[in-house]
Amino acid sequence: IYPSFYRTLPSFDLNSPTLAQMMRQFGWQQMAVIAQDESVFTVATDQLKVIFDEEGWYLDTVTLKSGLEEFPYEEVFGAILNEDHRIINLNTYGPYAYNILCEAYHRGLVYPEYVWFTP
Repeated sequence: IYPSFYRTLPSFDLNSPTLAQMMRQFGWQQMAVIAQDESVFTVATDQLKVIFDEEGWYLDTVTLKSGLEEFPYEEVFGAILNEDHRIINLNTYGPYAYNILCEAYHRGLVYPEYVWFTP
């Protein structure tokens, strides 16, 4: 469908150091993480917390339970908007990321005011 779009998926262990390097590169000092409560995502979020603590940066996290029948949009977006986060990392599986990004689009939380990272 998109002939010039390619996606690589390296080990998830590289996610946190890569995000930290981007934070340094752009001079950012705060980020929100929306993480699903699956071990692969909670471990990555914990790694990111350690890096942020070492750097003196601010990291806000929202943890979502897997298998929800109704998606907690107000919980997710309330945390982002209350703290005025502009850089958001999604540590979720595809269906959750899809719901979050669609809702973000409908709420106008898009580039250039907001930057979203997905695994």
